[in-house]
Amino acid sequence: PVRRSEHGGLSGGELDLRSTLRNFVHRYTRYCAAHPEHARMTIAESIRGGERLEWMVQEFVIKHHLVVVPWLEDMMRAGVIHQMPVHSMLYSLVGMVQVPPMLTKEADLAGQKAMMTEDSVARHAESVLQFLQPETLSA
Repeated sequence: PVRRSEHGGLSGGELDLRSTLRNFVHRYTRYCAAHPEHARMTIAESIRGGERLEWMVQEFVIKHHLVVVPWLEDMMRAGVIHQMPVHSMLYSLVGMVQVPPMLTKEADLAGQKAMMTEDSVARHAESVLQFLQPETLSA
């Protein structure tokens, strides 16, 4: 079973939550930039539906939600991130991080070359943090 501690210090003071959020967003953004096929596959399976999607949800999605949803709720209660329905926050966070790497080829064709360099990935992670809580998480 997945434990909350597997994502790092998901409990503790507000400073720990902010630091953990920053680290999480940067790690997740780097992962998504390195593996855009993950988002493409998830979207394709979600559109198609069926047994493969059901397997993905049972094996991965639910287990991650058991960890991340309480963590997001903790951060909302502590005022670290905006208050909103937790699943709206979860899927907004996922979308903000996963979509740009997934659309890299489109961005290249539109003239936005080098969208997924190490520097641009770090800047994107910081942009995501600004959306989550501009007054407390921006660098």
